[in-house]
Amino acid sequence: AKKGVKKANKRYNSVRDYQKHARTTTPQEGTPASEKPRLDEDGRGRRSDAWKEAVMVTHAIKQGKRQLNAQEIYAQAAGPAVPASENVPDDIRRKARD
Repeated sequence: AKKGVKKANKRYNSVRDYQKHARTTTPQEGTPASEKPRLDEDGRGRRSDAWKEAVMVTHAIKQGKRQLNAQEIYAQAAGPAVPASENVPDDIRRKARD
């Protein structure tokens, strides 16, 4: 039960605080754009949408901390042909690949 509550809390927070782990790098071509969240008056994601997502136990978190870290590592390790890593120095690229 503890794991389920923890995952539900992460799903709730991913909708409510959608900018906390928002993508910081440019996506590759062909990557579908994420849909804009509907907001409450306070500028955060709607509570009703967050609760719906929290109880959807079959859904994975769409953009969480793990996805953000993977995107940043990929942007550092990818070659200069990838738009997100055009300006990454070679020494940082080698470290990211190790």
